[in-house]
Amino acid sequence: MDKIIVNTAGMLTAKISAFNKLSKHIDTVAIGSSHGDYGFDPAFIPHSFNFCLASQDLKHSLYLYKWLISNAILKNIVIFYSIFSPGFLLEKTNEKLRCVAYKKILHLDLVYDSDIENNFNKYDLQINSDADGNGFIKSNRRHFIKEDFGAERRAASHIKHAERGGQDEYLYQITKIASELKQRIVVVIPPARSDYRSFCQQTAEMIHNNLTVGLKTSGLTKTYVN
Repeated sequence: MDKIIVNTAGMLTAKISAFNKLSKHIDTVAIGSSHGDYGFDPAFIPHSFNFCLASQDLKHSLYLYKWLISNAILKNIVIFYSIFSPGFLLEKTNEKLRCVAYKKILHLDLVYDSDIENNFNKYDLQINSDADGNGFIKSNRRHFIKEDFGAERRAASHIKHAERGGQDEYLYQITKIASELKQRIVVVIPPARSDYRSFCQQTAEMIHNNLTVGLKTSGLTKTYVN
């Protein structure tokens, strides 16, 4: 089985297992990309859970959110909206096989390209983890920016996605449902490391302005963009 499928399935099933044990006590959930996976520690926010995952795009955040609200009564949704989020579509990247894990484990009624679908039909993934915790996994071996890759290259790759755009519709679907359920939404544009931030400050400001306008246009009056 492809390593990226195994890793994604392992993290997703571990978080689902831990969440199921705590769901009656959880009222706040964070969803989004690795910025949230590394940066949102529920230890500082009572009754919260970290459901962020590496390379989680807005499309899969939407479907994960739908799974969450069918399994828990939530009051607050924290959405990590990264620099690349406006134009990042997981199924169109070299990490697209992560979609296999999402489709299998969350039972998504989505159709992907033949490469993803062939792998979907090939493997049987089950939720067999017995993990505990709050979804935040601390490890010195997990690095958002590997030293041999560098912050400038990481920022440049993310900016390309930001300029592409087209994915905010999934965010607005989340906020619309959350508004109907009277859930509070906190949209976080993560600051990340200072060296990474220095290379994409202008893009971050553009994203903040566009997102603020977009959320207001969608009719939301109680949405916070931090």
